[in-house]
Amino acid sequence: MNRDNLTKYKACIDIRGYNHKPDYAIKDIVLRIAEYSQLITIEDLAKAVTLPDAHSWTPAIFAETNSKKGIKGFWKTNEGWKEQQIFALDFDKGIHFNEVIKRCKDYNIMPAFAYNTFSDTNLTRFRLVFI
Repeated sequence: MNRDNLTKYKACIDIRGYNHKPDYAIKDIVLRIAEYSQLITIEDLAKAVTLPDAHSWTPAIFAETNSKKGIKGFWKTNEGWKEQQIFALDFDKGIHFNEVIKRCKDYNIMPAFAYNTFSDTNLTRFRLVFI
């Protein structure tokens, strides 16, 4: 697979970035994120989703569907899922980043990039992104 700096992939990226976990805005992000699909390079995606101005994102692209209340739009739901080129795995505890990378090397399935989540301490809360 060609993963040069010019190849673009589809992802939904929120329009607003944060420097900490936005507890008060989670519902707003979930309601709007599916509307913001774009083509982006892996390098630009990595910059967009990491600190200091980290944007919430989802690797899935969503089709226009009706919400549970019958409102037509782009909704982050199983029914609205359309396609996906990128996959992300979250690690919240129980394994250290270095061990995960070692296993990736052992199985020859290296991530395109990895980053710490807002609540990380000691490389135990992180996300690996695969194409």
